[in-house]
Amino acid sequence: MSNMLFRQKRRVKSPLSHLLTNRYFFVLSVFFLTIGFTHAQVQPTLTGVFPQGGQQGRSVEVTITGTNLGKATAVWFSGSGITAEIKEKTGQATVLFNGAGVSGRVPTDAQLVAVLTLASDAPLGIQQIRVVTPYGVSNAGSFVVGNLREIIEEETEVSGSFSFGVSPEVSPAMETDWIALPVTVNGTIASIDDEDSFTFEVKKDTRLICEVTAQRIGSLLDSYLVLRDANGTKVADSGLGDGLDSVLDYTVLETGKYTLHIRDIRYKGGEGYGYRLSIGELPYLETIFPLGGSRGTENTIAVTGANLETVESIQISIGAETPAGEQFLRVQTPSGLATNARPFAIGKWTEMVEVEPNNSLGNATAVTTPITLNGKIDKSGDVDWFSFQIEEPQLLVFEVEALKLSSKLDALLTLYGPGKPMNVSEDMAWRDDKEHVLMVNDDATAGADARIDWNFEKPGEYSVAIRDLNNQGGETYPYRLHIRPLEPDCELKVVVLDNRNIPSPMDNPRVNRGSSVTLQVDVTRLDRFTGPIRLLCPDLPKTFDVSPTIIGTGQNRAMLTITAPWDASLGLMPISIVGVYAVSNRQIERIATPSPI
Repeated sequence: MSNMLFRQKRRVKSPLSHLLTNRYFFVLSVFFLTIGFTHAQVQPTLTGVFPQGGQQGRSVEVTITGTNLGKATAVWFSGSGITAEIKEKTGQATVLFNGAGVSGRVPTDAQLVAVLTLASDAPLGIQQIRVVTPYGVSNAGSFVVGNLREIIEEETEVSGSFSFGVSPEVSPAMETDWIALPVTVNGTIASIDDEDSFTFEVKKDTRLICEVTAQRIGSLLDSYLVLRDANGTKVADSGLGDGLDSVLDYTVLETGKYTLHIRDIRYKGGEGYGYRLSIGELPYLETIFPLGGSRGTENTIAVTGANLETVESIQISIGAETPAGEQFLRVQTPSGLATNARPFAIGKWTEMVEVEPNNSLGNATAVTTPITLNGKIDKSGDVDWFSFQIEEPQLLVFEVEALKLSSKLDALLTLYGPGKPMNVSEDMAWRDDKEHVLMVNDDATAGADARIDWNFEKPGEYSVAIRDLNNQGGETYPYRLHIRPLEPDCELKVVVLDNRNIPSPMDNPRVNRGSSVTLQVDVTRLDRFTGPIRLLCPDLPKTFDVSPTIIGTGQNRAMLTITAPWDASLGLMPISIVGVYAVSNRQIERIATPSPI
Protein backbone atom coordinates (compact mmCIF):
# COMPACT_ATOMS: atom_id res chain seq x y z
CA MET A 1 0.00 0.00 0.00
CA SER A 2 1.25 3.49 -0.78
CA ASN A 3 2.14 5.78 2.09
CA MET A 4 -1.04 7.31 3.52
CA LEU A 5 -1.95 9.73 6.30
CA PHE A 6 -4.84 10.81 8.47
CA ARG A 7 -4.95 12.86 11.67
CA GLN A 8 -6.57 12.87 15.06
CA LYS A 9 -6.62 15.16 18.11
CA ARG A 10 -5.65 14.29 21.66
CA ARG A 11 -5.54 16.28 24.90
CA VAL A 12 -2.59 15.81 27.22
CA LYS A 13 -1.82 16.94 30.77
CA SER A 14 0.27 20.05 31.24
CA PRO A 15 3.01 20.11 33.91
CA LEU A 16 3.81 23.79 34.52
CA SER A 17 7.39 22.92 35.44
CA HIS A 18 8.13 22.53 31.71
CA LEU A 19 7.30 26.14 30.85
CA LEU A 20 10.15 28.10 29.28
CA THR A 21 10.78 31.60 28.08
CA ASN A 22 9.05 32.79 24.90
CA ARG A 23 11.14 33.48 21.82
CA TYR A 24 10.57 36.28 19.37
CA PHE A 25 11.02 36.84 15.68
CA PHE A 26 12.96 39.81 14.32
CA VAL A 27 12.01 41.56 11.06
CA LEU A 28 14.72 42.65 8.63
CA SER A 29 13.02 45.08 6.21
CA VAL A 30 11.16 48.32 6.75
CA PHE A 31 9.83 51.08 4.52
CA PHE A 32 9.69 54.86 4.64
CA LEU A 33 6.41 56.72 4.09
CA THR A 34 5.28 60.33 3.80
CA ILE A 35 1.63 60.72 4.83
CA GLY A 36 -0.99 63.31 5.55
CA PHE A 37 -1.39 64.22 9.25
CA THR A 38 -4.97 62.95 9.54
CA HIS A 39 -3.88 59.40 8.81
CA ALA A 40 -1.02 59.25 11.32
CA GLN A 41 -2.75 56.69 13.57
CA VAL A 42 -3.90 54.11 11.01
CA GLN A 43 -0.68 52.31 10.21
CA PRO A 44 -1.41 48.66 9.34
CA THR A 45 -0.08 45.88 11.53
CA LEU A 46 0.16 42.17 10.79
CA THR A 47 -0.39 39.64 13.60
CA GLY A 48 -0.81 36.35 11.76
CA VAL A 49 -0.73 34.49 8.44
CA PHE A 50 -2.36 31.09 7.89
CA PRO A 51 -1.38 28.86 6.28
CA GLN A 52 2.21 30.06 6.43
CA GLY A 53 3.35 28.34 3.26
CA GLY A 54 2.50 26.86 -0.10
CA GLN A 55 3.82 24.56 -2.81
CA GLN A 56 5.77 25.67 -5.85
CA GLY A 57 3.56 25.91 -8.94
CA ARG A 58 0.32 26.13 -6.91
CA SER A 59 -2.08 28.74 -5.57
CA VAL A 60 -3.06 28.94 -1.93
CA GLU A 61 -5.66 31.02 -0.11
CA VAL A 62 -4.26 32.61 3.04
CA THR A 63 -5.91 34.54 5.83
CA ILE A 64 -3.92 37.51 7.12
CA THR A 65 -4.93 38.98 10.48
CA GLY A 66 -3.95 42.32 11.94
CA THR A 67 -5.17 45.88 12.39
CA ASN A 68 -6.03 48.60 9.87
CA LEU A 69 -6.07 46.17 6.96
CA GLY A 70 -9.43 47.26 5.54
CA LYS A 71 -7.90 49.50 2.89
CA ALA A 72 -5.17 47.08 1.82
CA THR A 73 -4.03 47.59 -1.76
CA ALA A 74 -1.31 44.96 -2.09
CA VAL A 75 0.58 42.16 -0.42
CA TRP A 76 4.35 42.34 -0.76
CA PHE A 77 7.03 39.64 -0.51
CA SER A 78 10.76 40.01 0.12
CA GLY A 79 11.73 37.54 -2.61
CA SER A 80 10.66 36.53 -6.08
CA GLY A 81 8.16 34.05 -7.47
CA ILE A 82 5.04 34.93 -5.45
CA THR A 83 2.13 37.14 -6.54
CA ALA A 84 -0.94 38.01 -4.49
CA GLU A 85 -4.54 38.91 -5.29
CA ILE A 86 -6.63 40.37 -2.48
CA LYS A 87 -9.90 38.48 -2.36
CA GLU A 88 -11.74 39.70 0.73
CA LYS A 89 -11.33 42.36 3.44
CA THR A 90 -12.99 42.41 6.84
CA GLY A 91 -13.28 45.81 8.51
CA GLN A 92 -12.75 46.60 12.17
CA ALA A 93 -15.25 47.89 14.71
CA THR A 94 -14.37 51.34 16.02
CA VAL A 95 -15.19 53.54 19.02
CA LEU A 96 -16.44 57.08 18.36
CA PHE A 97 -16.43 60.10 20.73
CA ASN A 98 -18.24 63.42 20.34
CA GLY A 99 -15.32 65.46 21.64
CA ALA A 100 -11.62 65.91 21.05
CA GLY A 101 -8.67 64.35 22.82
CA VAL A 102 -10.18 60.89 23.40
CA SER A 103 -9.72 57.82 21.24
CA GLY A 104 -10.71 54.19 21.58
CA ARG A 105 -10.59 50.87 19.80
CA VAL A 106 -12.22 47.45 19.86
CA PRO A 107 -9.49 44.84 20.59
CA THR A 108 -10.24 42.53 17.67
CA ASP A 109 -8.16 41.85 14.59
CA ALA A 110 -9.26 42.57 11.03
CA GLN A 111 -8.85 39.88 8.40
CA LEU A 112 -7.62 39.95 4.87
CA VAL A 113 -8.02 36.96 2.54
CA ALA A 114 -5.62 36.76 -0.39
CA VAL A 115 -4.90 34.18 -3.07
CA LEU A 116 -1.16 33.67 -3.46
CA THR A 117 0.23 32.18 -6.66
CA LEU A 118 3.62 30.53 -6.37
CA ALA A 119 5.64 30.15 -9.55
CA SER A 120 7.02 26.72 -10.32
CA ASP A 121 10.53 28.17 -9.99
CA ALA A 122 9.86 30.28 -6.88
CA PRO A 123 12.94 29.95 -4.63
CA LEU A 124 12.46 27.43 -1.83
CA GLY A 125 12.61 28.82 1.68
CA ILE A 126 11.26 31.61 3.85
CA GLN A 127 10.16 35.00 2.54
CA GLN A 128 8.82 38.01 4.39
CA ILE A 129 5.22 39.02 3.74
CA ARG A 130 3.78 42.53 4.29
CA VAL A 131 0.47 44.27 3.71
CA VAL A 132 0.39 47.64 1.93
CA THR A 133 -2.30 50.29 2.49
CA PRO A 134 -2.50 53.95 1.45
CA TYR A 135 -1.25 54.83 4.93
CA GLY A 136 1.75 52.59 5.28
CA VAL A 137 3.33 49.17 5.11
CA SER A 138 2.81 46.62 7.87
CA ASN A 139 5.44 44.83 9.88
CA ALA A 140 6.60 41.55 8.35
CA GLY A 141 5.32 38.03 8.78
CA SER A 142 6.80 34.86 7.31
CA PHE A 143 5.72 32.69 4.39
CA VAL A 144 7.44 29.50 3.22
CA VAL A 145 7.79 28.24 -0.34
CA GLY A 146 7.91 24.44 -0.27
CA ASN A 147 8.00 21.61 -2.81
CA LEU A 148 5.57 19.14 -1.18
CA ARG A 149 1.80 18.89 -1.37
CA GLU A 150 0.18 20.95 1.41
CA ILE A 151 -2.74 20.25 3.71
CA ILE A 152 -4.35 22.09 6.63
CA GLU A 153 -5.06 20.22 9.85
CA GLU A 154 -8.62 20.47 11.17
CA GLU A 155 -9.51 20.98 14.82
CA THR A 156 -13.03 19.46 14.42
CA GLU A 157 -13.86 15.90 15.45
CA VAL A 158 -14.92 13.58 12.62
CA SER A 159 -16.25 10.01 13.08
CA GLY A 160 -15.68 10.04 16.84
CA SER A 161 -11.99 10.72 17.44
CA PHE A 162 -10.71 11.22 13.90
CA SER A 163 -10.53 14.13 11.48
CA PHE A 164 -8.39 14.75 8.45
CA GLY A 165 -6.34 17.38 6.67
CA VAL A 166 -7.80 19.66 4.04
CA SER A 167 -5.87 20.66 0.95
CA PRO A 168 -5.62 24.46 0.48
CA GLU A 169 -6.57 24.01 -3.17
CA VAL A 170 -9.85 22.10 -2.74
CA SER A 171 -12.90 22.01 -0.51
CA PRO A 172 -13.31 19.44 2.32
CA ALA A 173 -15.97 17.60 0.32
CA MET A 174 -13.41 16.77 -2.33
CA GLU A 175 -10.98 15.20 0.17
CA THR A 176 -10.88 11.58 1.32
CA ASP A 177 -9.87 10.28 4.75
CA TRP A 178 -6.49 9.13 3.44
CA ILE A 179 -3.79 11.37 2.04
CA ALA A 180 -0.65 10.12 0.33
CA LEU A 181 2.79 11.00 1.64
CA PRO A 182 4.96 13.00 1.27
CA VAL A 183 3.06 16.00 2.57
CA THR A 184 3.43 19.24 4.50
CA VAL A 185 0.83 19.85 7.20
CA ASN A 186 -0.05 23.40 8.29
CA GLY A 187 -1.34 23.29 11.86
CA THR A 188 -1.59 24.98 15.24
CA ILE A 189 -1.12 23.74 18.80
CA ALA A 190 -4.29 25.47 19.93
CA SER A 191 -4.04 25.10 23.71
CA ILE A 192 -1.73 23.95 26.49
CA ASP A 193 -3.23 20.44 26.44
CA ASP A 194 -3.32 20.12 22.64
CA GLU A 195 -1.41 17.41 20.82
CA ASP A 196 -1.86 16.84 17.09
CA SER A 197 -1.53 13.26 15.81
CA PHE A 198 -1.05 12.04 12.25
CA THR A 199 -1.36 8.37 11.31
CA PHE A 200 0.12 6.90 8.14
CA GLU A 201 1.18 3.57 6.72
CA VAL A 202 4.74 3.08 5.51
CA LYS A 203 6.78 0.19 4.22
CA LYS A 204 9.66 -1.59 5.91
CA ASP A 205 13.11 0.04 5.44
CA THR A 206 11.58 3.43 4.61
CA ARG A 207 13.75 6.14 6.10
CA LEU A 208 11.10 8.48 7.45
CA ILE A 209 11.93 12.16 7.90
CA CYS A 210 9.58 14.38 9.91
CA GLU A 211 10.70 18.03 10.03
CA VAL A 212 9.05 20.95 11.84
CA THR A 213 9.23 24.55 10.72
CA ALA A 214 7.94 26.81 13.50
CA GLN A 215 10.40 29.06 15.33
CA ARG A 216 12.09 29.87 12.03
CA ILE A 217 8.83 31.52 10.89
CA GLY A 218 8.09 33.37 14.11
CA SER A 219 6.03 30.73 15.91
CA LEU A 220 6.23 30.44 19.70
CA LEU A 221 6.10 26.64 19.42
CA ASP A 222 9.02 24.70 20.92
CA SER A 223 8.12 21.46 19.16
CA TYR A 224 8.46 17.86 20.31
CA LEU A 225 7.78 14.85 18.07
CA VAL A 226 7.00 11.26 19.08
CA LEU A 227 6.48 8.36 16.66
CA ARG A 228 4.46 5.31 17.80
CA ASP A 229 3.74 2.02 16.06
CA ALA A 230 0.33 0.36 15.64
CA ASN A 231 0.49 -0.95 19.22
CA GLY A 232 1.10 2.51 20.64
CA THR A 233 4.73 1.75 21.48
CA LYS A 234 7.10 4.68 21.09
CA VAL A 235 9.70 3.84 18.45
CA ALA A 236 11.37 7.26 18.09
CA ASP A 237 11.27 10.87 19.26
CA SER A 238 12.95 14.15 18.35
CA GLY A 239 14.76 14.46 21.69
CA LEU A 240 14.41 17.16 24.29
CA GLY A 241 15.86 19.66 21.84
CA ASP A 242 17.70 22.91 22.39
CA GLY A 243 15.09 25.49 21.43
CA LEU A 244 15.29 24.71 17.71
CA ASP A 245 12.71 23.22 15.36
CA SER A 246 12.45 19.43 15.68
CA VAL A 247 13.57 16.74 13.23
CA LEU A 248 12.76 13.04 13.62
CA ASP A 249 14.74 10.54 11.53
CA TYR A 250 13.59 6.90 11.72
CA THR A 251 14.17 3.82 9.58
CA VAL A 252 10.97 1.74 9.60
CA LEU A 253 11.53 -1.80 10.91
CA GLU A 254 8.17 -3.29 9.93
CA THR A 255 5.54 -2.38 7.33
CA GLY A 256 2.47 -1.02 9.06
CA LYS A 257 0.65 1.88 10.60
CA TYR A 258 2.53 4.56 12.55
CA THR A 259 1.31 7.67 14.35
CA LEU A 260 3.29 10.89 14.67
CA HIS A 261 2.47 13.21 17.59
CA ILE A 262 3.45 16.87 17.87
CA ARG A 263 3.09 19.16 20.87
CA ASP A 264 4.92 21.97 22.64
CA ILE A 265 7.66 20.50 24.83
CA ARG A 266 6.73 23.00 27.57
CA TYR A 267 3.01 22.21 27.26
CA LYS A 268 2.17 25.62 25.89
CA GLY A 269 -0.22 26.52 23.10
CA GLY A 270 -2.70 29.03 21.71
CA GLU A 271 -2.61 31.82 19.17
CA GLY A 272 0.87 32.12 17.71
CA TYR A 273 1.78 28.41 18.12
CA GLY A 274 1.51 27.46 14.46
CA TYR A 275 3.74 25.00 12.64
CA ARG A 276 4.53 23.38 9.31
CA LEU A 277 5.28 19.66 9.54
CA SER A 278 6.78 17.86 6.54
CA ILE A 279 6.44 14.05 6.62
CA GLY A 280 7.68 11.40 4.22
CA GLU A 281 10.66 9.66 2.69
CA LEU A 282 12.22 13.08 2.25
CA PRO A 283 15.78 13.95 1.27
CA TYR A 284 17.51 15.50 4.27
CA LEU A 285 20.96 17.07 4.33
CA GLU A 286 22.65 16.39 7.66
CA THR A 287 26.26 17.43 7.04
CA ILE A 288 28.46 19.00 4.43
CA PHE A 289 32.25 19.01 4.53
CA PRO A 290 34.08 21.25 4.26
CA LEU A 291 31.73 23.98 5.50
CA GLY A 292 32.94 26.50 2.95
CA GLY A 293 35.50 27.48 0.36
CA SER A 294 37.62 30.38 -0.83
CA ARG A 295 36.76 32.82 -3.59
CA GLY A 296 38.04 31.85 -7.01
CA THR A 297 38.26 28.11 -6.30
CA GLU A 298 36.69 24.80 -7.29
CA ASN A 299 35.51 22.70 -4.35
CA THR A 300 34.42 19.11 -3.82
CA ILE A 301 31.97 18.98 -0.93
CA ALA A 302 31.07 15.65 0.72
CA VAL A 303 27.44 15.40 1.83
CA THR A 304 25.68 13.00 4.20
CA GLY A 305 22.05 12.64 5.14
CA ALA A 306 18.88 10.72 4.47
CA ASN A 307 17.31 9.68 1.16
CA LEU A 308 19.96 11.44 -0.94
CA GLU A 309 19.81 8.58 -3.49
CA THR A 310 23.04 8.60 -5.51
CA VAL A 311 24.32 11.97 -4.23
CA GLU A 312 27.50 11.60 -2.15
CA SER A 313 29.36 14.76 -3.11
CA ILE A 314 28.77 18.01 -4.94
CA GLN A 315 31.03 20.34 -6.94
CA ILE A 316 30.93 24.04 -6.05
CA SER A 317 32.59 26.77 -8.12
CA ILE A 318 33.12 30.07 -6.30
CA GLY A 319 33.73 33.13 -8.45
CA ALA A 320 36.68 35.36 -7.74
CA GLU A 321 34.39 38.36 -7.08
CA THR A 322 31.89 36.51 -4.89
CA PRO A 323 31.34 38.49 -1.66
CA ALA A 324 32.72 36.85 1.46
CA GLY A 325 30.05 35.66 3.88
CA GLU A 326 27.39 32.96 4.01
CA GLN A 327 25.05 31.49 1.43
CA PHE A 328 22.62 28.59 1.78
CA LEU A 329 22.65 25.47 -0.37
CA ARG A 330 20.17 22.66 -0.98
CA VAL A 331 20.63 19.41 -2.86
CA GLN A 332 17.94 18.41 -5.33
CA THR A 333 17.87 14.64 -5.78
CA PRO A 334 17.02 12.86 -9.07
CA SER A 335 13.46 12.41 -7.74
CA GLY A 336 13.00 16.18 -7.96
CA LEU A 337 12.68 16.79 -4.21
CA ALA A 338 15.06 19.24 -2.56
CA THR A 339 16.68 18.94 0.85
CA ASN A 340 16.66 21.35 3.73
CA ALA A 341 19.04 24.31 3.47
CA ARG A 342 22.58 24.26 4.93
CA PRO A 343 24.85 27.31 5.36
CA PHE A 344 27.98 27.46 3.21
CA ALA A 345 30.75 29.98 3.96
CA ILE A 346 32.62 31.99 1.33
CA GLY A 347 36.13 32.90 2.48
CA LYS A 348 38.97 35.00 1.15
CA TRP A 349 42.07 33.35 2.62
CA THR A 350 44.02 30.31 1.42
CA GLU A 351 42.24 27.16 2.62
CA MET A 352 43.30 23.64 3.51
CA VAL A 353 41.64 20.54 4.93
CA GLU A 354 43.18 18.98 8.04
CA VAL A 355 44.91 15.64 7.64
CA GLU A 356 44.86 13.08 10.44
CA PRO A 357 46.68 12.17 12.56
CA ASN A 358 47.18 15.62 14.05
CA ASN A 359 45.95 15.03 17.60
CA SER A 360 49.16 15.91 19.44
CA LEU A 361 51.83 18.57 19.22
CA GLY A 362 54.24 15.96 17.92
CA ASN A 363 52.20 15.48 14.75
CA ALA A 364 50.63 18.92 14.50
CA THR A 365 49.92 20.12 10.97
CA ALA A 366 52.33 22.93 10.03
CA VAL A 367 50.57 25.88 8.38
CA THR A 368 51.45 29.31 7.04
CA THR A 369 49.27 32.26 8.02
CA PRO A 370 46.89 33.75 7.05
CA ILE A 371 44.86 30.61 6.40
CA THR A 372 41.44 29.00 6.84
CA LEU A 373 41.58 25.44 8.19
CA ASN A 374 38.70 23.06 7.51
CA GLY A 375 38.57 20.24 10.01
CA LYS A 376 36.38 17.87 11.96
CA ILE A 377 36.41 16.64 15.55
CA ASP A 378 35.59 13.17 14.33
CA LYS A 379 35.34 11.25 17.61
CA SER A 380 34.94 11.81 21.33
CA GLY A 381 38.13 13.25 22.83
CA ASP A 382 39.66 14.16 19.47
CA VAL A 383 41.95 17.21 19.37
CA ASP A 384 43.29 18.86 16.21
CA TRP A 385 46.70 20.59 16.46
CA PHE A 386 48.21 23.13 14.08
CA SER A 387 51.64 24.75 14.35
CA PHE A 388 52.87 27.97 12.77
CA GLN A 389 55.98 30.14 12.75
CA ILE A 390 56.13 33.74 13.97
CA GLU A 391 59.01 35.67 12.38
CA GLU A 392 58.28 39.18 13.66
CA PRO A 393 55.89 40.83 16.14
CA GLN A 394 52.29 40.80 14.95
CA LEU A 395 48.70 40.40 16.14
CA LEU A 396 46.73 37.39 14.89
CA VAL A 397 43.11 36.39 15.25
CA PHE A 398 42.16 32.73 15.78
CA GLU A 399 38.45 32.51 14.95
CA VAL A 400 36.21 29.43 14.77
CA GLU A 401 33.09 29.09 12.64
CA ALA A 402 31.11 26.05 13.74
CA LEU A 403 27.84 26.67 15.59
CA LYS A 404 27.03 29.56 13.26
CA LEU A 405 27.36 27.12 10.34
CA SER A 406 25.03 24.54 11.98
CA SER A 407 27.83 22.33 13.32
CA LYS A 408 27.34 20.68 16.72
CA LEU A 409 30.88 21.60 17.77
CA ASP A 410 31.14 23.79 20.88
CA ALA A 411 34.75 24.67 20.19
CA LEU A 412 37.47 25.15 22.78
CA LEU A 413 40.62 26.86 21.48
CA THR A 414 43.98 26.69 23.27
CA LEU A 415 46.97 28.76 22.12
CA TYR A 416 50.41 27.48 23.09
CA GLY A 417 53.74 29.28 23.18
CA PRO A 418 57.08 27.88 21.98
CA GLY A 419 59.00 25.32 24.03
CA LYS A 420 56.28 22.74 24.73
CA PRO A 421 57.85 19.23 24.86
CA MET A 422 57.62 17.40 21.54
CA ASN A 423 57.07 13.90 23.02
CA VAL A 424 53.54 14.49 24.31
CA SER A 425 51.49 11.31 23.94
CA GLU A 426 48.17 11.30 22.12
CA ASP A 427 46.16 10.49 25.23
CA MET A 428 47.74 13.44 27.05
CA ALA A 429 47.53 15.88 24.13
CA TRP A 430 44.30 17.49 25.28
CA ARG A 431 45.63 18.21 28.79
CA ASP A 432 46.91 21.75 28.87
CA ASP A 433 50.52 22.30 29.95
CA LYS A 434 49.82 25.50 31.86
CA GLU A 435 53.44 26.66 31.66
CA HIS A 436 53.10 27.06 27.89
CA VAL A 437 49.40 27.93 27.55
CA LEU A 438 49.01 31.50 26.33
CA MET A 439 45.21 31.68 26.20
CA VAL A 440 42.09 29.49 26.28
CA ASN A 441 38.67 30.47 24.91
CA ASP A 442 35.39 28.67 24.27
CA ASP A 443 33.00 31.58 23.59
CA ALA A 444 33.83 34.77 21.71
CA THR A 445 32.49 38.08 23.01
CA ALA A 446 30.24 38.57 19.98
CA GLY A 447 29.07 34.98 19.47
CA ALA A 448 29.00 31.37 20.60
CA ASP A 449 32.05 30.22 18.62
CA ALA A 450 35.54 30.47 20.11
CA ARG A 451 37.98 33.26 19.29
CA ILE A 452 41.43 34.33 20.50
CA ASP A 453 43.22 37.60 19.69
CA TRP A 454 46.93 37.46 20.53
CA ASN A 455 49.76 39.92 20.11
CA PHE A 456 52.91 37.91 19.38
CA GLU A 457 55.99 39.77 20.62
CA LYS A 458 58.66 37.08 20.24
CA PRO A 459 59.57 34.94 17.22
CA GLY A 460 59.26 31.19 17.44
CA GLU A 461 57.07 28.20 16.70
CA TYR A 462 53.61 28.41 18.24
CA SER A 463 50.64 26.06 18.10
CA VAL A 464 46.88 26.11 18.47
CA ALA A 465 44.62 23.18 19.42
CA ILE A 466 40.88 22.84 18.91
CA ARG A 467 38.52 20.33 20.53
CA ASP A 468 34.91 20.11 21.70
CA LEU A 469 34.28 21.69 25.10
CA ASN A 470 32.36 18.59 26.22
CA ASN A 471 34.75 16.13 24.53
CA GLN A 472 32.09 15.10 22.02
CA GLY A 473 32.75 14.38 18.36
CA GLY A 474 31.56 12.77 15.12
CA GLU A 475 30.55 13.54 11.56
CA THR A 476 28.36 16.42 12.73
CA TYR A 477 31.27 18.26 14.41
CA PRO A 478 33.04 20.07 11.53
CA TYR A 479 34.61 23.54 11.82
CA ARG A 480 36.41 26.33 10.03
CA LEU A 481 39.36 27.86 11.89
CA HIS A 482 40.64 31.17 10.56
CA ILE A 483 44.14 32.33 11.49
CA ARG A 484 44.33 35.87 10.16
CA PRO A 485 45.39 39.45 10.85
CA LEU A 486 42.99 42.00 12.28
CA GLU A 487 40.43 43.38 9.81
CA PRO A 488 38.98 46.50 11.45
CA ASP A 489 35.38 46.93 10.34
CA CYS A 490 31.90 47.53 11.69
CA GLU A 491 28.25 46.56 11.30
CA LEU A 492 25.41 49.10 11.42
CA LYS A 493 21.83 48.53 12.51
CA VAL A 494 18.89 50.96 12.26
CA VAL A 495 16.20 51.11 14.96
CA VAL A 496 12.97 53.07 14.39
CA LEU A 497 12.04 55.41 17.27
CA ASP A 498 8.55 56.61 18.16
CA ASN A 499 7.58 60.20 19.00
CA ARG A 500 9.02 59.73 22.51
CA ASN A 501 12.36 58.54 21.08
CA ILE A 502 11.69 55.01 22.36
CA PRO A 503 12.38 52.01 20.06
CA SER A 504 9.16 51.27 18.20
CA PRO A 505 7.64 47.77 17.91
CA MET A 506 6.94 48.66 14.26
CA ASP A 507 9.83 48.46 11.84
CA ASN A 508 8.76 51.02 9.25
CA PRO A 509 9.41 54.71 9.96
CA ARG A 510 6.81 57.26 8.84
CA VAL A 511 6.98 61.02 8.62
CA ASN A 512 4.33 63.68 8.01
CA ARG A 513 4.81 66.47 5.51
CA GLY A 514 6.83 69.21 7.16
CA SER A 515 7.77 67.07 10.16
CA SER A 516 10.64 64.80 11.20
CA VAL A 517 11.38 61.21 12.13
CA THR A 518 14.31 60.05 14.25
CA LEU A 519 16.25 56.87 13.57
CA GLN A 520 18.67 55.27 16.00
CA VAL A 521 21.80 53.82 14.40
CA ASP A 522 23.75 51.27 16.46
CA VAL A 523 27.25 50.17 15.55
CA THR A 524 29.02 46.90 16.34
CA ARG A 525 32.75 47.49 16.09
CA LEU A 526 34.81 44.58 14.80
CA ASP A 527 38.51 43.77 15.19
CA ARG A 528 39.30 46.83 17.34
CA PHE A 529 37.91 49.40 14.91
CA THR A 530 37.44 52.68 16.83
CA GLY A 531 37.25 55.34 14.12
CA PRO A 532 34.44 57.84 13.40
CA ILE A 533 31.60 56.89 11.03
CA ARG A 534 29.68 59.41 8.91
CA LEU A 535 26.04 58.51 8.20
CA LEU A 536 24.38 59.27 4.86
CA CYS A 537 20.98 58.71 3.19
CA PRO A 538 21.95 58.66 -0.51
CA ASP A 539 18.51 57.53 -1.76
CA LEU A 540 16.51 60.49 -0.41
CA PRO A 541 15.51 63.39 -2.69
CA LYS A 542 17.53 66.54 -2.09
CA THR A 543 14.40 68.30 -0.81
CA PHE A 544 14.52 66.15 2.33
CA ASP A 545 16.70 67.43 5.15
CA VAL A 546 19.01 64.89 6.82
CA SER A 547 20.80 65.89 10.01
CA PRO A 548 24.59 65.78 9.68
CA THR A 549 25.43 62.79 11.86
CA ILE A 550 28.76 61.27 12.85
CA ILE A 551 29.21 58.36 15.20
CA GLY A 552 32.24 59.56 17.12
CA THR A 553 35.49 57.73 17.84
CA GLY A 554 34.78 54.81 20.15
CA GLN A 555 31.03 55.53 20.27
CA ASN A 556 28.43 52.90 19.45
CA ARG A 557 25.22 54.87 18.82
CA ALA A 558 23.91 58.01 17.13
CA MET A 559 20.55 59.57 16.25
CA LEU A 560 19.71 60.50 12.66
CA THR A 561 16.84 62.91 11.93
CA ILE A 562 15.04 63.10 8.58
CA THR A 563 12.70 66.03 7.84
CA ALA A 564 10.21 65.93 4.96
CA PRO A 565 9.37 69.12 3.01
CA TRP A 566 5.81 70.48 3.11
CA ASP A 567 5.26 69.52 -0.51
CA ALA A 568 6.71 65.99 -0.26
CA SER A 569 4.96 63.46 -2.47
CA LEU A 570 2.75 61.07 -0.54
CA GLY A 571 3.69 57.42 -0.81
CA LEU A 572 6.38 54.85 -0.21
CA MET A 573 10.03 55.74 -0.44
CA PRO A 574 12.57 52.96 0.25
CA ILE A 575 15.85 54.34 1.61
CA SER A 576 19.14 53.01 2.95
CA ILE A 577 21.39 54.31 5.69
CA VAL A 578 25.08 54.18 4.72
CA GLY A 579 28.08 54.51 7.01
CA VAL A 580 31.35 55.88 5.59
CA TYR A 581 34.65 55.49 7.44
CA ALA A 582 38.38 55.01 6.87
CA VAL A 583 40.65 52.06 7.68
CA SER A 584 44.38 52.25 6.82
CA ASN A 585 43.77 55.16 4.42
CA ARG A 586 41.02 53.21 2.62
CA GLN A 587 37.47 54.58 2.48
CA ILE A 588 34.88 51.94 3.29
CA GLU A 589 31.09 52.10 2.93
CA ARG A 590 28.74 49.82 4.84
CA ILE A 591 24.97 49.71 4.38
CA ALA A 592 23.05 49.47 7.65
CA THR A 593 20.55 46.68 8.24
CA PRO A 594 17.74 46.51 7.61
CA SER A 595 18.07 47.77 4.04
CA PRO A 596 16.13 49.29 2.50
CA ILE A 597 14.13 50.99 5.24
